[in-house]
Amino acid sequence: MKKGFILFTVCAVVLSLNAQNRDRREKERTPEEVATNLTEELNRVVALDSIQYQAIFIMNLSDVMNSWDEMNANRERATAARKEGRKIERPRLTEEQRKARMEERRKRKEIRDSKIKEILSSEQYDKYLKGEEEKAQKRKSRSHRRN
Repeated sequence: MKKGFILFTVCAVVLSLNAQNRDRREKERTPEEVATNLTEELNRVVALDSIQYQAIFIMNLSDVMNSWDEMNANRERATAARKEGRKIERPRLTEEQRKARMEERRKRKEIRDSKIKEILSSEQYDKYLKGEEEKAQKRKSRSHRRN
């Protein structure tokens, strides 16, 4: 009886882990899907016309493709480490490195916002900025709850 229960438990755990891996693989999206989702998110906020939609999609796809290779390389390293049973450790950033990374993100956001401003009308751009402020507030409130 004990052996049957142990066998059942082991099978249940294996099946559960397999299902989680399958779910994770299904969640991996292509750059085109990510760009489409980003474009749809902006479309919900400012109601893009078809020309604006295409321009924003192309901009989003370009941004995603620029970071895609690095993300995939990191993901592959993490997967290989997990398979080998190694713990994945992120290197601690120095204060200087952290500030440099934040500055780089800020510059990329400014460039992105300037491109968006060229594509949208002034009313749409104002709605976009308001939506970005709301997202920032939500992020801040979530981070305060965690701490």
